[in-house]
Amino acid sequence: MRRGKRRPPPGAYIYRIFLFSFVLIVVFWMIGRMSPSWTPGAVDIGVALHPDDLPRDQAIPRSWRVPPVHQLSYGLGKNEASRIRSSYMEYQKSMNARQEGEGIWQNAPSQCRLDLRCVYEELAVLNESAVLPIAERFLDHARSHQLSASELARLIVTYVQSIRYRLVGNDPYGLVPPAIVVNSTGDCDSKGLLAIMLLRMADIDAVMLVSQTARHAMVGVGLPLGRDRLMHRGRSYAVAEVTYPNWPIGQMPPKYASRPDWRVVPIQFWAY
Repeated sequence: MRRGKRRPPPGAYIYRIFLFSFVLIVVFWMIGRMSPSWTPGAVDIGVALHPDDLPRDQAIPRSWRVPPVHQLSYGLGKNEASRIRSSYMEYQKSMNARQEGEGIWQNAPSQCRLDLRCVYEELAVLNESAVLPIAERFLDHARSHQLSASELARLIVTYVQSIRYRLVGNDPYGLVPPAIVVNSTGDCDSKGLLAIMLLRMADIDAVMLVSQTARHAMVGVGLPLGRDRLMHRGRSYAVAEVTYPNWPIGQMPPKYASRPDWRVVPIQFWAY
């Protein structure tokens, strides 16, 4: 009598599917480790490094949807990160920053206490060289894909919006721009300063927008985008909320629309 072929027990199929899935996950993980700028289907903007001889495998990728999905990787060397942090702490000390409550600091010289203008300018100068490689990748991408100024502005703003919003209670000025990218977190004016630096380095006029009553900061983009705008010395700036992912440029969030004290704060620094 001929015996039929034995069928595997039902659980064996589940085990094989699980094993196959596990192997795929491991393979994709290894590819990602070997090529940190790799994301399936993403438009790769490139790898930004500071210093420029930093090994590419130290760059951390960030993906965000514009759409489509875009990706840019950034690497900051340990020595540079330490230097930036030391300069930042020295500047904090020179300002005699002191905490007056949770998230509330008395930390600016009298000449810019209302809008922290001089603080933003100092932080921009201290961090220009570390932010420039990111701006260069955006500019290279804009040239190769023939992006308009408006398209480039949206790409930069959505990049900054994709960074998680979080109050930084132990630092009076939040995180400095390079640390925001590396740590993937920042508060409103810290993210705003990063966006302004990138936009200005891309030859797009940008300013900080601040409201004391709202205790909030946004970015003003000097392009004809959207309907909500603020005027300053004859120039019109579209409101850009950088704490909400993919919030449209030129649209004021309703919770801030009724605030009457929005101020335009130009940030003066040498943009490339």
